[in-house]
Amino acid sequence: MFRNKGLLIVVYVFLFSQINAQINVKELCTLHSSINEASGIISINSGKTYWIINDSGTKPNLYEVDTLCNILRTVEIINANNVDWEDVCADKNGNLYIGDFGNNSNNRKDQRIIKVLKTDLDTTQQVGAQTIRFNYSEQVDFPPSANMLNFDMEAMVWMENQLHLFSKNRTSPFSGYTYHYVVPDSVGTYTVSRVDSFKTGPGPSILFWVTGAAISPDESQLCLLSHDKIWLFHPLNKKNLFQSPVKTISLSHFSQKEAIAYADNGSLIIADEINLTLNNGGNLYSLSIDKILNTDKLSFFQKPSVVYYIKEFIDLELGPKDVVEIFSIEGKRVQSENGSDSGRLNVGNLGRGLYYFTIRSGQLLKRNMFFKE
Repeated sequence: MFRNKGLLIVVYVFLFSQINAQINVKELCTLHSSINEASGIISINSGKTYWIINDSGTKPNLYEVDTLCNILRTVEIINANNVDWEDVCADKNGNLYIGDFGNNSNNRKDQRIIKVLKTDLDTTQQVGAQTIRFNYSEQVDFPPSANMLNFDMEAMVWMENQLHLFSKNRTSPFSGYTYHYVVPDSVGTYTVSRVDSFKTGPGPSILFWVTGAAISPDESQLCLLSHDKIWLFHPLNKKNLFQSPVKTISLSHFSQKEAIAYADNGSLIIADEINLTLNNGGNLYSLSIDKILNTDKLSFFQKPSVVYYIKEFIDLELGPKDVVEIFSIEGKRVQSENGSDSGRLNVGNLGRGLYYFTIRSGQLLKRNMFFKE
């Protein structure tokens, strides 16, 4: 509900009511053009290098990169194509698991996980892979009705001989839940059932769907990723993951983030896809979560951005080199101005709906949501 008290009033607080902390991600480097749709990332050597996969329709390759984004090796999987690769994880022996389970339309019947043995990965540039196939016991229609569109997977971790999958919720209206499934890590064909669910938020979906996952080396933490935040479960209850204490951490940065991995128990690496609409992506980022892990009091972080109810103008304090951009909630840039213009941002030409604007001051990016009446 909105109440008009003038030009600006704070609303939509429930969007950010769960934010416990805010971190500025550090951009490390720009990935090579051959890795333009990074959808999964994992390290099997304590963060020295990372294996990255691309999203659907690209070559069935694994790319090993360092933290300067140099490609060190490219390994082709010769007996598997890339239908829709969405995440990669590893077991304690360094074997890799590639989730070919992307399912945007919720109509796939051929979900699989591709297993690459470390012994093969270490010795050749072309490998044959094993296949783990599965389907969902709850799905009977392909696709199901709009309010049941929750069979797209983009997130996976390995733990104790099992692969844990987390759904990307595409329901309409948005229900807010990510579903947790468990698949054995050995070759076979399985029917799996939902283990649990976690409500990430009220919507819109683009701010609250899950796009990646990572588990810490000591298995005490689980991170779920979205385009602008992570959900950190710690200390992790291995028997009931979603019964763990959880903190929601804003990344102060919106892009098509789909890949996350631990560098060590206190730091994370994130990769995003190139998004021409947002005019960003294709980078590698790092962030430290040590302070968040070591305290329950998070007041030293910035408070979450508020959301404003706008009729026509937004008054801003801008520096001469600041750049302001407005995006629709779908991520389309609809307006751009720089700090040399008036500090009053006219949004009267925008249609009614939810938007966000960014203010870039050098390397610092600030973001606020607003609802245009």
